[in-house]
Amino acid sequence: MGSRLKKLKQLRWLRYKYLTFVRIKDNPYNIAVGAALGISFDILPTFGLGVIAAYFIASLVRVNRLAAVISAVVFKLAIPFFIFINLKTGQLFIKEDLIQANDDLIQANMELIPHSWLNFDWSHLGRSFLLGSVINAVVFYGVAYFLVYRFLNWRRSTKG
Repeated sequence: MGSRLKKLKQLRWLRYKYLTFVRIKDNPYNIAVGAALGISFDILPTFGLGVIAAYFIASLVRVNRLAAVISAVVFKLAIPFFIFINLKTGQLFIKEDLIQANDDLIQANMELIPHSWLNFDWSHLGRSFLLGSVINAVVFYGVAYFLVYRFLNWRRSTKG
């Protein structure tokens, strides 16, 4: 029963974010650019600062800040997918050996940091991950802009 209630709360939260998003009072261009910025900053490795970066960049380019923040918050749920796809995209262009772990360094980290998930060796991601994240951010920006812009124009024309 508890997991069902949790799932219902998550669906309500997503619906609330959706309704907040589609009711933004701005032109579709500004909303679509803001949303695309928010999604793009979730794809880039911003280490938790994607929402803040999306807000400030949206302010600088004078597009809808609320759309940027909402999309950045909602698409935080997709970060594991983005990490995977960034790595795979980067590996299409740069071939790196994925097993470059230094056992001594890992042992030293295990003693210094009590949480084992913090000891994950991110160094194997390297250049291919960064290149993949930049490529995917640009591609997802374009796709998100196009889809959101078309969706908002369609929704507003049918709602009349």
